[in-house]
Amino acid sequence: VEVDGASIATLSSSSDVWEKNEFRVRATSSTMTVSFEGTGTGTLRGGLIDNVRVHKLVNEFYSENLVQNGSFEEQHNLSENTFGHYSNLGPWKTDLSTTQYPFKIVQQLSLFLLPFDRNKFLVLDTGHNSSAIQTIVTTANKQYE
Repeated sequence: VEVDGASIATLSSSSDVWEKNEFRVRATSSTMTVSFEGTGTGTLRGGLIDNVRVHKLVNEFYSENLVQNGSFEEQHNLSENTFGHYSNLGPWKTDLSTTQYPFKIVQQLSLFLLPFDRNKFLVLDTGHNSSAIQTIVTTANKQYE
């Protein structure tokens, strides 16, 4: 997990359940770039990403979610129990040009692989390095979580 190009966490799990991770960061400018990267183990199943949120902290209370399409429900038409590879996910970009379809979206494949939020989730590392990046509008010197 990176914010503005600086690594804030390296996550790894062999668990079959979703893990919630929270990080508190301070914005340094009027935008903040949040990115996730899979390092390409070739397993066709890498990091699972869902329900991405960034909130400005105001007196320890959260503002609205600043991330667009953080549950990966938009920009594709998948039927139940399927997956697809996509070159475009709207506000989500990639910095890797090694593949034509850098994003793999899954629509609930089984009872063992349910999305954390709503119906779909993003899979990083589908046989190669992959990344998902979004730049959001922030206020310098304010805390976000």
